Amino acid sequence: MNEGNTISFGQDTATIFYQESPYFTGDKIKVLKSKYKLNRQIACYFITCMRKSFAGFSWGVTSFNEKVLKNITIHLPVTSTDDIDFAFMESHIREMEESHIREMEAYLKVSGFENCELTEEERFSIEKMKQGNVVFNSFYVTDDHKKKRQNGVFIVKNSHNILQSSIVAGSGNIPYVTAGEGNNSVYAYISYDKTQIEEGNAIMIGGKTMVITYQADDFFSNDSHNLVLYAKDKRLRKELIQLFMVASLNKSLKPIYSWGDSISKTKIAKDMINLPVTSSGSIDYQFMETYIRAIEKQTIQRIKAWRSREIETTIDLVNNTTGTIK
Repeated sequence: MNEGNTISFGQDTATIFYQESPYFTGDKIKVLKSKYKLNRQIACYFITCMRKSFAGFSWGVTSFNEKVLKNITIHLPVTSTDDIDFAFMESHIREMEESHIREMEAYLKVSGFENCELTEEERFSIEKMKQGNVVFNSFYVTDDHKKKRQNGVFIVKNSHNILQSSIVAGSGNIPYVTAGEGNNSVYAYISYDKTQIEEGNAIMIGGKTMVITYQADDFFSNDSHNLVLYAKDKRLRKELIQLFMVASLNKSLKPIYSWGDSISKTKIAKDMINLPVTSSGSIDYQFMETYIRAIEKQTIQRIKAWRSREIETTIDLVNNTTGTIK
């Protein structure tokens, strides 16, 4: 059992997460314990800086061994006395959280999500999944033209190849998507040659990292190894349904591929994805949409509950501080 209030670091992929509670780990996971003050906000700031330091590394088992880790430096804000400015780090993350919460509250109001109570159908979908009563069948991810098989769920193509060195971050409003994890794989928003744009409302698979994301809008891609998947059935080309399929692709494909045996347009033709089906055996797109909408509402409920707790804590702190002033 590892201590809580620490940072877990995956050596194979440089995936970094804050772990608030005690936890167990799998193989090749390092536990980073701060010598200084650490809480959730400060850990988030640390992790962002660490991810920037690792951005230039390639994915692979030997890339993040202890020798490499000991030589990595991160850039942190400091006070006038050159001490790490923990107060700034904490307040900066809190300000970002507040900004995101305000954006979320505005989105909820416009989208009609102020009331996040689950419908009967949504509650049923959650219970059905929990109880293991959802029937899944396996489907080919894509067609196999060599075998003249045309029963795949998706049309798959390689993306264009736009090197990071050739773009200017912030030069436009079109997402520049990489195979990296976090921020839905969006590295920056850019302006570039629109003949190399990828059509949105699609699923992208990072060819070397197996990071799978749904891209709602048109986007640019950093690497032609990346795969872009378009659902053949228009009923499946809805955001909530594609988010379900992202989870299914993760579960079906991630155990198969590694850095030394990465996915490709040719290899994926033999792969299958497990999806829920109706009593007639066809893909149950209605269940997928209902289930993800229910998960979305539950997530919003948790955020609202957290928001309420944060407000109560702030009020208590203010009251306690005020009470000590003479």
